[in-house]
Amino acid sequence: MIIKRLLLSLLIATAMISAAPAQDVHSLDDLSNTEIVAQATELHPAALYLLSSRLLAESKGQEAANWMYAGQLRYHLLITAGGTDAQDEGVLFSALSEQVGRPVNEYIAGDLDEWIAAMQWALDWDAANDNNITSKT
Repeated sequence: MIIKRLLLSLLIATAMISAAPAQDVHSLDDLSNTEIVAQATELHPAALYLLSSRLLAESKGQEAANWMYAGQLRYHLLITAGGTDAQDEGVLFSALSEQVGRPVNEYIAGDLDEWIAAMQWALDWDAANDNNITSKT
């Protein structure tokens, strides 16, 4: 478990370094869940995976799924947009999907209605909020 947490921290740090240069990459671990939610449109999608992981650890599975799917959607946009870091982003996305996504999916897949609700929440949240990391088009 310690190795998984270390790997996740390393992966998130890598994502933050490759994100927008103006972003303070060293403060993500210091942000509370509330602060991540408030800044979600400004943060790299890996931050939403971090939030999801924290929420799942707090036994808030539905919220964890909501934010994981929002992060997944934003990550797909980032990777599809391409650029010089697209391959690195793909590797990080795969690792986060395994380390965070798998446990969240295992939780949420137990109730089809909650699973659909989480995906719909992510779509609604994305539609209602700017994406300041990657263009939605």
